[in-house]
Amino acid sequence: MKTALLAVLLAAAGAAAAAAAATKMNLTFKGPEGWRRRDYSNAGGADPVVKFEKGADSITVRQYGAKGSFYRAPEQFMSGPAATTMGKTPDFLGRIKVAGGDVEVYKREFPISTLDPHSASSAPERMGSETFCVLPAASDGRFAVLSWSRESPIPDAHDRGEKAWLAFLKTVAPAVTPKTKNP
Repeated sequence: MKTALLAVLLAAAGAAAAAAAATKMNLTFKGPEGWRRRDYSNAGGADPVVKFEKGADSITVRQYGAKGSFYRAPEQFMSGPAATTMGKTPDFLGRIKVAGGDVEVYKREFPISTLDPHSASSAPERMGSETFCVLPAASDGRFAVLSWSRESPIPDAHDRGEKAWLAFLKTVAPAVTPKTKNP
């Protein structure tokens, strides 16, 4: 009984720490109306994540570059598994204005499991897609990856996810750090 209670308390403390870390982003943004928001962190709290989800679509803000981060620099991220399609360089789609600057937009694919994992199949791997951009590193070395992913091989006939992502990008801005007063 005591072990179960301890496990619950530790899980709650871990969730609270992850939520606190996720609020320490160097960006401000407004999520799409009607989408579910989840805040968490990876790399022991070094990489805060905010994810908005609706159906097969999700819009994610991930911040890297802090001490203990999975990726210390944008170049490291771009060559890693989070930006590539099973090791293949992501496809360059063009440039877009985000947070007052022009950034490059890329697309990658990732396998999604829609079949029974216990049955053998010769069917080709089903792939989801992720469109993303990398905001340059701030003065503290942290950088953000903004993405829209669709975890379905079936395209959205009405482009609702893409439209929500493009509207979301217009809300992204650098966080303003309050200035301290000199005594």
